[in-house]
Amino acid sequence: MKNIKSMGYEDALTPGVAVMFGSKEGYVKLPGSGGAGVPCGVYSSIRNTEKNLPNSEDSVPITRMGPARVEAGASVSAGAFGYVDAATGRLRPLPSTPGVYWVFGQFEEDGSTGDYVDFNVCIGQVTVA
Repeated sequence: MKNIKSMGYEDALTPGVAVMFGSKEGYVKLPGSGGAGVPCGVYSSIRNTEKNLPNSEDSVPITRMGPARVEAGASVSAGAFGYVDAATGRLRPLPSTPGVYWVFGQFEEDGSTGDYVDFNVCIGQVTVA
């Protein structure tokens, strides 16, 4: 599997957000209501700019695995798992509420809401008991 894959996008994207697989093959979208969808990766803030041309011929590089920079959706600590904030697509620490959650990887450094922080993308599911 390629670590970074070029994909089309269905929603306007800002660097540092997590994205889900889109409704069309080869496209990504923001999580939307309730974080619905299957995680695809991260639109890293490394050398990327805001994208406002959804469903055009434009594409974005999506980090599927490995190092990226993300915008923290809350205060984060190094080593914490990153869970997507459905409203913004930003990553935040895994909640303590019991349930099964999709995680996008782990934060590599501490940060506050809105900070761009190093993140290791490794998508999977975690159960909080």
